[in-house]
Amino acid sequence: MVSSIRRMLCVVLLTGVLPVFAAGWDDNARYPAVQQFLKDLDLSVYRSPDFDSRPWWCDAPRAVEIPEDMIEEFFLAGAQDGITIIRLFSLMAITVRDQGIALCGSGDVLARVVRRNRINLGMSLPMENIAVYSWIPFDDPNDPYSIARSIIVYREPYTFIVPKDVMPADIKVGTWQKVPYTYGSETGTGALVTLGFHVSSNRVGFENIRGLGARLHGPLGYITSLLPFIPDDIHHLYLEQNTLFARALIAKEIPGFEDEERNRIRVDPMLPVSEPDQGTSD
Repeated sequence: MVSSIRRMLCVVLLTGVLPVFAAGWDDNARYPAVQQFLKDLDLSVYRSPDFDSRPWWCDAPRAVEIPEDMIEEFFLAGAQDGITIIRLFSLMAITVRDQGIALCGSGDVLARVVRRNRINLGMSLPMENIAVYSWIPFDDPNDPYSIARSIIVYREPYTFIVPKDVMPADIKVGTWQKVPYTYGSETGTGALVTLGFHVSSNRVGFENIRGLGARLHGPLGYITSLLPFIPDDIHHLYLEQNTLFARALIAKEIPGFEDEERNRIRVDPMLPVSEPDQGTSD
């Protein structure tokens, strides 16, 4: 009986726990600068956001706002490692979950850091149009791989232009609903995007997305634009190994996504400091 229990425990460890650890070791090896930054990051030492009352977009028992120089270090670590934005933000979500502290802040800080350091975000939505954002720990006993959620308010909806050889569709941002927001002295109404972070041994990325849509290229895109009852929501964007999976009206798989430099974060000396991210306002 005892030996049977021991064998069963060994199977559980080998098939359940070790793959999760293996994924962490792999990220340590592939992204040492990011992992070192996150290892040293202690969210508890930073101040709570300067709000008169906790806003709905940063609704957590405990929340902090890290200073601009730390955000700069975070992005520069990502550029040093050549990581994709999906994986970079998912690794931050692990830290938020492990420390049990939400991370909230102003999108203007993100945009300044990216512009000042001439950071090319690769295949990523721009930072320019974000009003406020948050990473909030999420604990689902029925799904241990759903670790955090993110709330992002964009000042206005827009369409992100995606090269046709990368994906057969552009990304519409802010397709869900308009919401009020306040940050410091700024009060406005913006476009809401929410998503969850999924991190497991073989998958990392965004799930249960609301507020992003796909505008197909070519004649099919024109036809679907005339038929508003056809859903165009993007539900999931995640990585399995080096393949990007996009789940929307038309599912798309992009093998070797993380192998291509153009999809990864990097410092680009050719970018002028004042250059805005690519996108068109709707």
